[in-house]
Amino acid sequence: MAKKNELKVRGTLLMALPDKHQLNFNIHKDAKTLMEAIEKRVG
Repeated sequence: MAKKNELKVRGTLLMALPDKHQLNFNIHKDAKTLMEAIEKRVG
């Protein structure tokens, strides 16, 4: 169940990004590292 929720969160974060940025952030396999990368990139 936790893995399913993790994938939902990750998918939601990716969908919030513009298309041109989705490929850059798609390499992150979990929501925590994805969010950290987004925060680092955006500021």
